[in-house]
Amino acid sequence: MEWQRSFNADFDDIVARFGARMALIAAGDEERSLSYAQLDTLADRYLLWLATQGVGPGACVGAVLPNSLEMLSLFIACLRGGIRFAPLACDTAPAEVERWAELVKPVCCLYSPLLAASVVDSLKATQRPCLPVEVDGAFRHLPALQGRQAHHGGARVYLYSSGTTGEPKGIVLDGDRLW
Repeated sequence: MEWQRSFNADFDDIVARFGARMALIAAGDEERSLSYAQLDTLADRYLLWLATQGVGPGACVGAVLPNSLEMLSLFIACLRGGIRFAPLACDTAPAEVERWAELVKPVCCLYSPLLAASVVDSLKATQRPCLPVEVDGAFRHLPALQGRQAHHGGARVYLYSSGTTGEPKGIVLDGDRLW
């Protein structure tokens, strides 16, 4: 039997030992940072919010967000909650959105309101709930924390690739193995 590390067990240990230390830094017009404890709290707030959208363990959430505290916090939340995470580049072509949705079958799609209107229209045309997320580090879209959320294994990360043949395909990564 092969021994495999667990993201949730390791992350719990990191938060317990180094909670006050800086985990993420977002540079830009205004530099913002999150400690490990803050990141853990944001992950639980994301899990609570995603649950209200029908996203739970084993479900897939799509994200068309720029590299940001919001995107990274969502990614950690998905790993914590056993949720399948399917990011898509913000500069994707509208035609790729439909194929991506067919491949990963997200329960809902989170997107930046700063995306090109044609990409937003393509997301909405997938007939899945599309939820705008401001990427300003304020996390106003998330509810207040209402206690610890359940953490589950089995997270997957779906990377979208056109590959070498030009035929779109998904690359599936196990969350714990990725960790």
